[in-house]
Amino acid sequence: MTRVQHAQASKRRSTQQQQEFVGFVDELLLLRHGERLDHVDRAWRATSLLPEADPPLSAAGRRQALETGLMFLQKRKHRKVRQRALGMLSLLLISPFHRCIETALIVNIVGFDGKLAMFIDPLLSEWHSTKLFSRPPRLGGSYKLTREMITFRPQWEALGSSLWTFFRSAGNGTEYGIDDVMTTRWLSVLETQYAQNPSFLVWTSVLMQESLRRNLHSESGVVQRVLGGTSRSDLSGINYPENTKHMLRRVGEAVELRFDANAGETAGVPACVKAAEEQEAKYLPRRFTHRPRMASAGGATSEERAVLLPPARIMMVTHAEVVAMALKHCCPKHHSLDSRFSVPYCSLTSLSRVNDYYCALDDGAPDARGPRRASEKSWCVGTVGSTAHLQTTILLR
Repeated sequence: MTRVQHAQASKRRSTQQQQEFVGFVDELLLLRHGERLDHVDRAWRATSLLPEADPPLSAAGRRQALETGLMFLQKRKHRKVRQRALGMLSLLLISPFHRCIETALIVNIVGFDGKLAMFIDPLLSEWHSTKLFSRPPRLGGSYKLTREMITFRPQWEALGSSLWTFFRSAGNGTEYGIDDVMTTRWLSVLETQYAQNPSFLVWTSVLMQESLRRNLHSESGVVQRVLGGTSRSDLSGINYPENTKHMLRRVGEAVELRFDANAGETAGVPACVKAAEEQEAKYLPRRFTHRPRMASAGGATSEERAVLLPPARIMMVTHAEVVAMALKHCCPKHHSLDSRFSVPYCSLTSLSRVNDYYCALDDGAPDARGPRRASEKSWCVGTVGSTAHLQTTILLR
């Protein structure tokens, strides 16, 4: 090997190491919602606008969400430059249940100034088991449909009344170091969102989209009513009753939709996510570009699946059973070794893997490494059910 060839090979190895060890990594964060109100108040329905199966957060649950947001705020201050340089996307995927939406809103407002894109995915819904529900659960919010998209409008009346009071009093204690500037900013973000009264875009699988559409009557492309409670695919869109096998399948689908191109492109990627991808790519070093899809003579094989998105940090705000199933889908070996792990309220479970969406411009050399095989795209477990960021403890009854 000549000196020039050796230098070129060393540069390629250095580039690959930078991809693997510096920042071309997917991060999947699984956040369970905060404590639910019916955990501490069995008579909560007397003063709530929400249905029986969809309770809000308790006061302690909101504090847990606040503490989670403050943790992300501190991390964001130290890692913001690095994230921008590496073109990483960040977004929230949320179960349609009220307690998950409330948790996500608090975390987003406190930790990210409300700037993270928020999507609803019915695949992240609570386990529809007869052990948890005696009938198909009804939600406080409702799905709406046009020819172009499905959206979900949460119960803003309930959200507004609880979050206004919560943020106004958030700085009363001294344990969080919250000042008037912070609470004023949070209230301003909440006021803006409440005034817009937004419906969140539903980003889910093709089958789930079809399930939701079957339960909607439309005329001239505009929905005339929301999902009713008479269908087996009730408000959440999940069939009732549901066993663990079915739940594992849908949770696995929720993960693959965001990280596997074959699954994700079929369902479609929201336009705002594609726009964010183009914007963040501008901050990458010039030597990196999007790796083209690789296909053999017989088409792409299951062992050469391309990734759907560039390096992404996706936080799924969901339920304990969903966290367990996601871990089982991504890391079945870890799940079997540690099957007794717990998922406390507002606990974080983190997973990561190398992302090869981008490649260096000199990767076209004969000995350059091609797309990673499926067996090389395994997830690594970081933390499981971590509550290290929480000060508010919950006693189970």
